[in-house]
Amino acid sequence: MKIEVKALLIAGLLLRAVLLICTPLIETPSVIPYYNDEAAHLNYVRYLANHNQLPVQSQSIKDGIEKAGFEYYQAPLYYLLVRPFFDLGRNLTPGHELLWVRIFSMFFTMAGALIFYRSILRFIPDASIAASSLLLALLSGIPARFGSIVTNDSLLFALSCLFFALILQILRDGCDWRLFSAGVMIVIAGLWTKASFIVILPILPIALLMESPRSSLKALLSLLIPLAAILPWYLRNYDLYGTVLPLSIGFGQSDPINAANLLWRVCHTGIYFVRTFIFPFDQLWGGPFDTMIWVLEGLALLAFILWGTMALLKHDLRLFRVGILAVGCNLLSYLLLNRTYFQAEARLFLPALPFIYLALAIGVDHLTGKRKNLTFAILGLWVVLPWLEILNKL
Repeated sequence: MKIEVKALLIAGLLLRAVLLICTPLIETPSVIPYYNDEAAHLNYVRYLANHNQLPVQSQSIKDGIEKAGFEYYQAPLYYLLVRPFFDLGRNLTPGHELLWVRIFSMFFTMAGALIFYRSILRFIPDASIAASSLLLALLSGIPARFGSIVTNDSLLFALSCLFFALILQILRDGCDWRLFSAGVMIVIAGLWTKASFIVILPILPIALLMESPRSSLKALLSLLIPLAAILPWYLRNYDLYGTVLPLSIGFGQSDPINAANLLWRVCHTGIYFVRTFIFPFDQLWGGPFDTMIWVLEGLALLAFILWGTMALLKHDLRLFRVGILAVGCNLLSYLLLNRTYFQAEARLFLPALPFIYLALAIGVDHLTGKRKNLTFAILGLWVVLPWLEILNKL
């Protein structure tokens, strides 16, 4: 393993460790701000540990934020996996269970980043692009933030990276039944982790058909088997909440777009998306450097992704098509959700995030003429610059 990769892994681990230790669970004065959903995610784990059964949600986030019981509608895989760490923390360090569960979230995102790197290195292959992609997966805002708190988004990131690696392998080497079985299991795990993983469900059958038109049976089964596997959870949701995807239970009363709020919603959603994609620490936003940072960061993000997408179109048409479809499916679901509910956070793009990070890394690599040191410097600056916002708290 090259020295820059080792350095990135150490930096990613240290960043998560600092955030893990310094992020408060509730809103208290702190340099690193709390995340308002974390207490509810931790309560899900605590409920499993105390009652040995799945919780049932009775209040939305808008109605039950004080009791932090508004994540009970979530699919249970993440919470079942981290519960042993909660129990271990309760036995060894009573009162500090939070840190033990956060460690597990850290493990998920670190593992996901390493899988992401290895898949690019093996199937692109380009050591510079692979290392740049690793930098993004380890140090950029979304994986760092959600890899240091209690949230199912940490596992979702790992599974999204694993799914990305699977798609690359199918496009490069074909798909035997063994790989097909692994792919189906990844999709099932994603669906049992978070409902949003369903947005990239069509990508596996599409990749199978791209690899070989004779893979129609595998393509059909790759849709039907995961849906059959998640059906018991959807039926439970329907029995408890009257719908298979209880969005109103999680998000509260709908807030649809209309003629009166259209312009504000479109502008605010776009701005909030860019900000939370780059630096999802919204309590730190503001201050003397705010406008400069976000204009530079937003324009750079747009330029890098567009340049990387064009480069991918030129050099690897099949991967370009799959990536566009993955991001497109995610974007469609994001727009449909925000048509009814105001949920503008960029973390909703976690299922397709590895494809976006790859395009971003390729874009910078091509803009610098494949000069690795300059690529690292630009991406490093893009990742570090938003942290100037922390000066507002000092």
